[in-house]
Amino acid sequence: MIARSMHPQEFDLTINLLEYYRDELQDTDARTAEQWDTNSVIATVRKYAAHTNTCWFNLYEGQRPVGCLSGCFVSCPWNKDLVNANIDLVFVMKSHRSYEAVNTLVTKFEEWAKQVDINKITITDTGFDRELIEYYSHLGYAQDQWMTKEI
Repeated sequence: MIARSMHPQEFDLTINLLEYYRDELQDTDARTAEQWDTNSVIATVRKYAAHTNTCWFNLYEGQRPVGCLSGCFVSCPWNKDLVNANIDLVFVMKSHRSYEAVNTLVTKFEEWAKQVDINKITITDTGFDRELIEYYSHLGYAQDQWMTKEI
């Protein structure tokens, strides 16, 4: 498997891949699955694939995308010169999910971040997925906590 930027002609295949993600959310995060809006997903993929401070990488088995990662550069609010790279979303189809698959995507993201001298990566896409947290830990990431409150 290889990870690389999505080519424009692979856009529809990528949207189809994300429908697998949506379907999996039915079991793990029903609220997000219920909020799913395909038009928003399409706009997000276009945005992440087109801007220099964002990225969209697909994981391929042959010509078929079986996973993806999206991320961006984020300036710290207290100092615009402090820039981190953030992984927003990682998804690998269950049939291809493994440490190797996640490692391939994350390594590609780390290479992208290093190109502009980023030295810190944050990850917001962990949720309560113990398997994903374990993968990130094996890759050298330390667990951190996000807190939320619905109002």
